[in-house]
Amino acid sequence: MTLYEFVRLDVNARATYLWAHGSFVTNYGDANGPSAFYALHDYFVEVIFDLEFNTIVSLVPFKEGERYDRMVSAMDVPPIEGIG
Repeated sequence: MTLYEFVRLDVNARATYLWAHGSFVTNYGDANGPSAFYALHDYFVEVIFDLEFNTIVSLVPFKEGERYDRMVSAMDVPPIEGIG
């Protein structure tokens, strides 16, 4: 499924498809609340949560930009020996 096909799905269909075909990457949290990032085909998806109501607010697909930067900043990648 392409990113554009994913965008056309409603939130429930996006979640169902993501849980079946996506791979968890990392969690992230800031003043806006918690989210989780998943890899899906050739793009990523940010799942934004509302803890007060225990619900998913949205599932936002992306390939680059501010969401990508937040995802990478939250990843715990160990250093590679012999480099640096």
